[in-house]
Amino acid sequence: MHERSVATSLVRQAAEIVLRAGSDRAVSVGIRLGGTCGLSEPHLRSSFAAAAEGTPIEDALLEVSFTEETINAEGLDVVLTHVELADPEDGELGR
Repeated sequence: MHERSVATSLVRQAAEIVLRAGSDRAVSVGIRLGGTCGLSEPHLRSSFAAAAEGTPIEDALLEVSFTEETINAEGLDVVLTHVELADPEDGELGR
C-alpha cells in the first residue's frame, strides 16, 4: 500500500515537470531510495507503472538508484532525481 501512494506522488510530480516544460511525455524518470525507506523496489515499480497509465509518464523508463544512508533522515527519503523529456519539436531528448 505504501508503495502505491509514493508512486502516485512521484508520477504526479514528474507529470507536472513534463507539462511545465512544454513537453508531451517523459522518456525516463529517476528516483533514489534511501537505505531505510522501507519500500520494495519491485512493488514500487509495479505501482509506478499503474499510476503512470494515461499520463505523460506512461512509457517512461523508471531508473531506480539507492543510497546506503541509514543514519540520518536521508535514509528515509524517496527522491525524484530527474525527468528526461522528449523534445516535442524534433523527437530529440532533453533534460
